[in-house]
Amino acid sequence: YINDDAPGSGFDGNNALVTMPFDLSLSSGPVNLVFDTYFDAAWGSIATIEYRIGETGAWQPLYTVPAVDGWVSYTVNMSALAGQDQVFLAFHHDDAGGWAGGWAIDNVEIQGLVTAIMGDLNGDGELHIDDLTRMIQVIIHDGNPPTPEEMLVMDVNGDGSNNVLDAVMLVEMILDAPTLSKPSALPTSPVEVKVPDVKLNNNT
Repeated sequence: YINDDAPGSGFDGNNALVTMPFDLSLSSGPVNLVFDTYFDAAWGSIATIEYRIGETGAWQPLYTVPAVDGWVSYTVNMSALAGQDQVFLAFHHDDAGGWAGGWAIDNVEIQGLVTAIMGDLNGDGELHIDDLTRMIQVIIHDGNPPTPEEMLVMDVNGDGSNNVLDAVMLVEMILDAPTLSKPSALPTSPVEVKVPDVKLNNNT
């Protein structure tokens, strides 16, 4: 909430609430910003939503909030930003150098934000042999074609391709998963095995 009225005429109301970065790299469908707001544009207030890509990108306009006397909900289409891995949003209030009103914001949500575990092809939140089996099927073109969701999480080594190298890395990830036990290491030094003497009786 920005109250540009209470501090008086000397208050600089040109400021912004900046979010943490959102990772939209796995989002391929519609992406929307949903929020509640009270903004009546009293005495010259200006309210805009801006975005930037990365830590040093330039701020770009996304939406200008209209003046409404009361709480309202808005849905702003952000689908053009799908695929970006570091998106910052800024809720920017500007009093235009005057003694203006303010802006209240609540219940901010990003709809269509996709989070996934790389290698989790069946989407159950864990890595196990079923994911590896399905990955191999996709690599050798066996069974059903891969879904868009499967393709998004297959490139576990991040080289831009889906191949046997991803399967090898997935095996390592499965063995490192806390829900699975790793096999005991084989001994690296000689092991002496004593076999007891066995006496054979010839009963023929």
